[in-house]
Amino acid sequence: EYKSSEILLRQKKEQEGLQFYAITEGKGADRYADEASLIAIKKLSDFHKKALENEISSDYDVAADVLYSYVEEYIKEANEAVIAKATELPEKDIHTSIATVAIYEKALITCNLGNTKIFLFRKGNLSKLTEDHNHAYRMFKNGLIDEDKLATHSKKDKLTQYLGILPDDMQPEPYYSEAEIKHGDILTICSSSFCDCVSEEELCEIIKTSKS
Repeated sequence: EYKSSEILLRQKKEQEGLQFYAITEGKGADRYADEASLIAIKKLSDFHKKALENEISSDYDVAADVLYSYVEEYIKEANEAVIAKATELPEKDIHTSIATVAIYEKALITCNLGNTKIFLFRKGNLSKLTEDHNHAYRMFKNGLIDEDKLATHSKKDKLTQYLGILPDDMQPEPYYSEAEIKHGDILTICSSSFCDCVSEEELCEIIKTSKS
């Protein structure tokens, strides 16, 4: 609920050390639509607790390498967990997109599968740290459609990557990015539904004019 979320976000502002954040967007048979998302978030929570038992060097390059290995391992475990649950269901059709952020001191690693997006706002400018995984974007990369048609293309919601990919179909190929955190940086993780309604220009303006 809103109040609980507000309290959680207030606590997160003061959080230090190893941090993970994520948004998942589940898909599948109607009555199991949230199943894959719940599995992925529970896995991330468990993984975070396990990772906190290890010490991480304050050296930037070492910390970034550790974060990358953590996220890579998490994605593998989460994908296997969603697949395992899918095999128990009659429809065998649950999956979820995900965008996750891993932070330790100044090191930042982001990762996504699907259309969930991560943006970095720095000194008045907004940059996207993720790459969309859908058929429309694949067509754009192959030169079949122009960039201005991506937002309205009929195949923009047809995912090419997600958690729950069956081994016989393909292997998960997450998109990763790395950045060194600067003072005043703002990170936003946005669902695909949010991005359908709010353009990057509007999001940038919202952050610029926000007093919070």
